[in-house]
Amino acid sequence: MAEQKTEDKPKKKASFKSKMLIFSLMVTAVVFLPSTLVIAVCMIPAIVAGMVDRQKQKTAWITVGAMNLAGTLPAWFMLFEAGHTMDVALALVMKPGVLMMAYGAAAIGWVIYNNVTPLVAGVVVAKNERRLKEIAKRQKELVRKWGEEVGMH
Repeated sequence: MAEQKTEDKPKKKASFKSKMLIFSLMVTAVVFLPSTLVIAVCMIPAIVAGMVDRQKQKTAWITVGAMNLAGTLPAWFMLFEAGHTMDVALALVMKPGVLMMAYGAAAIGWVIYNNVTPLVAGVVVAKNERRLKEIAKRQKELVRKWGEEVGMH
C-alpha cells in the first residue's frame, strides 16, 4: 500500500503577549477571588448568549452581556460594602434576589436583541419604500413636463 502523505498544519503557538495576558488574568482572578466568584456566577447568561448565538456577527452576547453586567454591578458593589470576602461572595450568589436582578437584566437584554433589531429594520424599510414612492411621483411629473424621452433612461 502506498503511504499517503498528510501535510501537518503548523500549530500556532500563543505569543508571549497572549501568555502574559492569560497569566495576568488568572492571577487577578485569584487575588480578587470574591469578585471573580460574584461576576462569574452572575454573568453566566452572557456566556451562554455567546455560545448559542448562531448569527454570523455574534452580537447577542454584546446586548445580553451589557444588560447582564448592568444587573451584576449592584451585587458587586454590595460585595465591597459588606467586606470583600469569600463568605460574603458566597452569601450574595446564594441570594435569589441578587441572581434575579442579574439574570432578569440579561432577559431584558434578550428582549432588546430580539425585538429592537426587527423594529429598526421595519422602520428603515418603510422609510425606503416612502422614498421610492416619492421618486416615482417625481419621475411621473418629469415625464409629464419633459416628455417620454426623460423616462427612457
